[in-house]
Amino acid sequence: MVKRKDGVGKDEEKNKKRKGETTTTEGKSKMFVCGEEGCDYESRKKGAVKQHKANIHDIDEGKLKMFVCGEEGCDYESRWGRGNVKQHKANIHDIDVTYFLCGVNRCEYKSKHAGDLKLHKSTVHAICNVKGCEYKAKQASNLNRHKSMVHDIDVTYFVCNVDGCEYKAKQASNIKKHKANVHDIDVTFYLCGVDGCEYKAKQASNLKNHKAIMHDVDITVRVLLELKEGHS
Repeated sequence: MVKRKDGVGKDEEKNKKRKGETTTTEGKSKMFVCGEEGCDYESRKKGAVKQHKANIHDIDEGKLKMFVCGEEGCDYESRWGRGNVKQHKANIHDIDVTYFLCGVNRCEYKSKHAGDLKLHKSTVHAICNVKGCEYKAKQASNLNRHKSMVHDIDVTYFVCNVDGCEYKAKQASNIKKHKANVHDIDVTFYLCGVDGCEYKAKQASNLKNHKAIMHDVDITVRVLLELKEGHS
């Protein structure tokens, strides 16, 4: 057997590694190694290696310390430590629970998890959290639309795909109107229909104004337009 300068043979060192014992190298800390084939895990603590083997390789599970719930009728146990048992007791048995309270408009909702409270507020109360904004909605989708349209948050823009055109909009319907009005694409014309009149418009409101002014159809509209022009 080949001896090293520190007097430890290579074969002897390998046997120590397989048993999970420490290896000493001058100037380095003692390390406990897993020793399982293909596994490079090592730790300065023997207990950590034991825990690793149980969790990763299912070795010596019966000898590993298990943390149990202890509540009457509950068989829960964990190998991961007291923290998991504490969380289990809070979630299942309501022991030592820290609740997150809603508090919106005297809402009595409470949750054991901050994430659940956040979801509750967005779906039930749907309140805009932008500073100075008091908008609120009954549905989260309406709140998202509000943030997009008013505050430019999480905006999905729809763009015009006509060459050379840089127009974009927050709503697909606006793109459709833009293409019809500017590029004459997929236009629905509104025809006048009065005998001898060939007027047509891209918008129903323009046709209504035309009829009121040119053909005295719907006088109310004409009066309103004249009043508007008089004040301008």
